[in-house]
Amino acid sequence: MSEEPAWSPPGSASDKPSEPEPATLTPAAPAPAYPVPGYPAYPAYPPPYDASGHPPPYNPTYPPPYDPSGYGGYGAAGPAYPVGRRTNPMAIASMTTSIVALPLLTCYGLGLVVGVVGAVLGHISKRQIRERGEAGDGMALAGIIMGWIGAALGLLGVAGLVVLIVALARSAPAATTY
Repeated sequence: MSEEPAWSPPGSASDKPSEPEPATLTPAAPAPAYPVPGYPAYPAYPPPYDASGHPPPYNPTYPPPYDPSGYGGYGAAGPAYPVGRRTNPMAIASMTTSIVALPLLTCYGLGLVVGVVGAVLGHISKRQIRERGEAGDGMALAGIIMGWIGAALGLLGVAGLVVLIVALARSAPAATTY
């Protein structure tokens, strides 16, 4: 009856490390498919590596191609939306210029000039919209209305400023020469 000692001196045969066992890859079990009503059931993703440690060969049918049922597959394009009409850029410029003209009314007549420019741009853009069939009719109309309002208020402001200057000049005492 030979019992092994609990302790063996260094360098003995029992000290040698054991040979590691070769690692084996087991393929993952496929995930159970739980189909959702109304959606196609897709198979589980293939395992990333096969038993030899290499990736599986390319499968052109995975992921599944586009499903024409309307629910779509992986990478399916959405519905095509119609492209709207192009907005006339001069209509946008008319509206923004006319909007800027209103705060510029306080700048000694600058709102008058900018308002006229906005209104003229609005009239030109309305004509272009009719000829080309573009969008932006409402912006052009807003530019015309706000532009002429800005021009009228600017004209009133300049007229008021001129009347004020003339009234102050008349009320000033006459310069006397000694």
